[in-house]
Amino acid sequence: PDMEFFVTPDDEYLIWGNGVNENLKFNGTIWTNLSMPRPIAPTFAADSAGTLPAGTYNYYVSFVRTVAGTIVQESELSPVGTHSIAGVQTINLIVPVCTETLLPGVTAQCNGRVIYRNNGAGDIVRITDGVTIADNVTTAYADNTAPTDLSEVFADFDLVTPPKSKVFEASGNRLVIVDAANPTDIYASQANRPWVILQSSIEILDGPTRCLKRVFNALMIGTDRSIWGNDGDFATTESRRISSAVGILWLFMLFNV
Repeated sequence: PDMEFFVTPDDEYLIWGNGVNENLKFNGTIWTNLSMPRPIAPTFAADSAGTLPAGTYNYYVSFVRTVAGTIVQESELSPVGTHSIAGVQTINLIVPVCTETLLPGVTAQCNGRVIYRNNGAGDIVRITDGVTIADNVTTAYADNTAPTDLSEVFADFDLVTPPKSKVFEASGNRLVIVDAANPTDIYASQANRPWVILQSSIEILDGPTRCLKRVFNALMIGTDRSIWGNDGDFATTESRRISSAVGILWLFMLFNV
């Protein structure tokens, strides 16, 4: 359809449409999927000779969209695929491909896959720094990567069991939410990736969060005990308390001085 919008400099808009395909977004020229499905767990073929030490390995897969080789969108992680080897081996994975049901004129999102594995410290990290398989066709991947050679990119997001939110706001090109079950905790997405909630971005404040309000480029966070401010860079996971004498009791901004 033909659409016309009038916006102000401080407004942010997302246009989406639902029909036979759900979660479509429109960039002014084409429709694409807003999100990609969750992959199934990777499976395994017979091991072969290699240098991976004996042990149990946990693998996860994500679907990604890349532009000029750079990952710009990533699905949630697959369920874990666990494989054990008794001696030095190469682990041969069977990697799922992304199946997208597309309407005519809608562009497929997935053009690569990323494989994650546990490192020696028990963290889940990418096997490679960027995309692991740069297509959506190949299903075989031979992992012989020593723990010291793994990427340092952590699987620091969790969309498998996302927290329920009761308050949310956009700030610094991030989506910020309050955990409904633990209202002292707030989470922020990666910059420009509002569909991803990071475990590492958690902020634990001094009381239940009652409201979030963006003021210019800063985010004001009102708890029932004080007011906090964050400049939008949740990569530092550091909000600053502005006042401990003012607490916000309700979402209607009733102050208790």
